[in-house]
Amino acid sequence: NFYGMGGQTYGETMGYEFAARIGAGVTGNQMLSERVDGYNPLAVAEAYKRKKAQLLQGEGPALLDVMTYRVSGHSPSDSSTYRTQEEIDA
Repeated sequence: NFYGMGGQTYGETMGYEFAARIGAGVTGNQMLSERVDGYNPLAVAEAYKRKKAQLLQGEGPALLDVMTYRVSGHSPSDSSTYRTQEEIDA
């Protein structure tokens, strides 16, 4: 959801986008992946149905990447200094 403890996921972790799959040596043919807007419950439900159907047909493994946004820190000790004031105000 765009932030890890102490920083953004983009550029800081290998799991952003589908780099984790690539880093693990898994191709698109070996793991069916799909990204969906986590703020759209109907889109999430439809994507879940597609992934479930693929798994039931033996086409797994599958990855459903549900995008959302974390609006607060991971814990009270997370000062969120990695976020700009403009982002916080938005």
